[in-house]
Amino acid sequence: MIASIKGLKHAPNNFSIEILPQYLNDTGRLVCYPGSVFEGLVKLTLVEPIAFQRLKVVFKATERVNYDAMGWEKIKNDDGRLFAVRTTLLGRHMHPSSNNSSNGNIILDPGEHVFSFAIELPMVNYPPSIDHHLIGTTFTLMASIERGSDVLGHIFRSSPYPVWFRPALQTRANKILPPPMSSNASSHSASSSSSSSLSSSSLAAVAGPSSLPSPSTDLPSQSSEHIAQLSQRITAHLSLPSLEYNLFDTTKIPLQLTFHAANEHHFGDVTLQQLHISLKQTLTILHKSFTRTETTTLHHIDPRITNTLAPSSTSSMVYRCQLNINSDLLPTVNYSTRFKVDYILSVSVKTRHGPLSTKKKLFNLPIHFGTLPAGTLPHDTIQIYTEDDVVNSASLMFKPKFLKPLNDPVEFLPAYDELYRPPSYHSHLVSAPHTRSSSSPFVAI
Repeated sequence: MIASIKGLKHAPNNFSIEILPQYLNDTGRLVCYPGSVFEGLVKLTLVEPIAFQRLKVVFKATERVNYDAMGWEKIKNDDGRLFAVRTTLLGRHMHPSSNNSSNGNIILDPGEHVFSFAIELPMVNYPPSIDHHLIGTTFTLMASIERGSDVLGHIFRSSPYPVWFRPALQTRANKILPPPMSSNASSHSASSSSSSSLSSSSLAAVAGPSSLPSPSTDLPSQSSEHIAQLSQRITAHLSLPSLEYNLFDTTKIPLQLTFHAANEHHFGDVTLQQLHISLKQTLTILHKSFTRTETTTLHHIDPRITNTLAPSSTSSMVYRCQLNINSDLLPTVNYSTRFKVDYILSVSVKTRHGPLSTKKKLFNLPIHFGTLPAGTLPHDTIQIYTEDDVVNSASLMFKPKFLKPLNDPVEFLPAYDELYRPPSYHSHLVSAPHTRSSSSPFVAI
């Protein structure tokens, strides 16, 4: 319960939204995708009777830019709203004859009351949920009790319940880079022979046909190979499984860096001191002709190395490591009109030539994070939220809709105050016969 309703007459002792546990992930979050369906409860605890006009649930999403922090002029009449839909769980036009009423108001007795709802998201790729000091995309559920406008504190609101949205984005099968990337590096890539398995059943409905064979748990027989010149007689070879990864199936990216020379004596040309391997995220904010870029290092490895790592009988040195991938990482985003998210794998080496130490950049490779198994295309009905068909449509097909819950709470006792004797066990339930069906109208606000 938010603080603003405390101390007001008839304020609920508890007013909250809960999502049924089968829709939550391992960390207790509600994560949704295009076409997802989830169910929840509005819980209301009263210590005294309350009269009101209606009880509503609102589901809204906004994409905001912190114009003040960047010194940009705010766009007029742009609140960043992606959608806002609502439904009435109890109140006017919702079976008023089944409730006590006074002057057209609904009266709820003291005790605990539970009301259920269900929501289906449209087949639309909205921007992913992001909370950054310069840009934010939020998806929020909130319940409200509306009393007459002549009543002090005439609206009670529950605490906002956050919904985490993830779009359905393709993970291509081992992207091939056009060589060379720079004057001192060339790159080539071989296609992977396996695809990732789908980690979440929630994405099954948004995936289209796959262009690859059935998923396999075997490691790819071929990897993405890249070559750069360390010196005239030493080359660096970087090997990794791919440049494309499914966020929901990737926890680590294994890397192998090999230094090759025609013979072991060529390693005397330079003295190797330290490797620098990092995964960087670049967030670009877009506004008219202006851009603002912030780069963050997500994970880095800085091992010290020496030329003595290789036996004198070999002409190569091998270093293996793994980059950790956080499951909460944002996917690569390039379809929003307000921001972009890109990733770079950077590899450099610190060397010594006599008394001087230098840092030489070897690789700067773009890494792409999707949300579907490698080679699987998004369902052909999914549309981007910035497409004209979505932006200019007056239809509600591109907005979330409320459904009749499949898991209505049953066998609830009638509401009562625990300080007094429970009521007799009649056949009525407190499971909200007032929930909307899939054919019931709802309002876009």
